[in-house]
Amino acid sequence: MQPRVETGLDIEGWRVGAALHEGGMATIWEVTREGETTPHVMKVPLIRDADDPTPIVGFEVEQMILPRLSGPHVPRFVAAGLWESQPWIVMERIAGHSLKAALDRLPLPCEEAAAIGAKVATALHDLHRQHVIHLDVKPSNLMLRETGEAVLVDFGLS
Repeated sequence: MQPRVETGLDIEGWRVGAALHEGGMATIWEVTREGETTPHVMKVPLIRDADDPTPIVGFEVEQMILPRLSGPHVPRFVAAGLWESQPWIVMERIAGHSLKAALDRLPLPCEEAAAIGAKVATALHDLHRQHVIHLDVKPSNLMLRETGEAVLVDFGLS
């Protein structure tokens, strides 16, 4: 049985805050650590069906890939928890918004759509130069930093 994660819990020095997002395979929590001012998030896999290895394998892939990636187009890896106790990944919290938010404003002006496409292409090129193929590129897995760069998130299918 998977340990329960909830607001106020302390996991290996990380104080769990609010749940920010629950997807099909993981929940994203805001977390803080004493002495740090940088905002972070903790990704915790949802293991609902012990017979389905998909969330486990995807999370293991992300735990292997994320620490090896660098640059402005991926969240900065901070730490990870072991499967024996509670699996998790702590990473930089991206200041910005998901590209999914732009779907509410469709159709976008041509210039804006082209600019977003160029940013996403640049992010994918940077990722490919690091020998990783994302395989789950969609608006909810693309963030736009406040500084403008596209950031790829969720590397479970990479």
